Amino acid sequence: MLRNNNNMLVSKNSASLKQVFSSIFNYFNNSSVPLYNNPVVLLLHFVRLPYDETDTDNYIKYIDSVTDALSVLDSVTIKGYSKASKESDLFNLDFNQFNKQVIIGTNIDTNLKNIPIQLNNKIHFRYYEIKDDPVDITDRTSSIDNVNAIIYNADYLLSITDSNEQQKFAKAHKDKFVIVKSKNDQNITPENMDFLLNTLNVNVIPYDYYSVNDSSAIQTFGLYNNSSYKLKTVF
Repeated sequence: MLRNNNNMLVSKNSASLKQVFSSIFNYFNNSSVPLYNNPVVLLLHFVRLPYDETDTDNYIKYIDSVTDALSVLDSVTIKGYSKASKESDLFNLDFNQFNKQVIIGTNIDTNLKNIPIQLNNKIHFRYYEIKDDPVDITDRTSSIDNVNAIIYNADYLLSITDSNEQQKFAKAHKDKFVIVKSKNDQNITPENMDFLLNTLNVNVIPYDYYSVNDSSAIQTFGLYNNSSYKLKTVF
């Protein structure tokens, strides 16, 4: 289900989250699927929320519907890391020890005071935006030192053209899980992906492989070096 940058629906597809999560459950551990042994990192990225401090009922109902849809994955999600309680441990362990399991992250605060959000019990990590680069409704942080995962806009990172600044960014984020989000209808070329993954050393860029021709899709996928996420370069 795709929308353009003006939030206009540009596809005729429709799907429920439950259908999406059920498909992940049915196929992610299937030997006919490439990299089926790898962990699945599921990013629950919210663009907008029905939140009103004076009336939280709709907010809770909305988030709870996502939680209910996730229940199909309960048997395959990692155990002992709920409520983002062990984020630092999670990001400092070999991800391969979570093979054939699902790791769930989100960009919103699921632990709001006085608002009982059941989704909090299913979240393994949260990812943040820095205050100078807003990405939808993602929780903000003033310093990358206090978080384990960060999301950036593609345009913001692609504008870093000075080689010293590029190296500075890569070193500052060497122990962070970095996600890059493009605009809904933005064309991220293989050259852009190469720059983001191998120069700025980011970890993952959600990408629509079906919107490009086969050669571009294969070239782009190859940038991950036959892995489902980009490993960090040691400095």
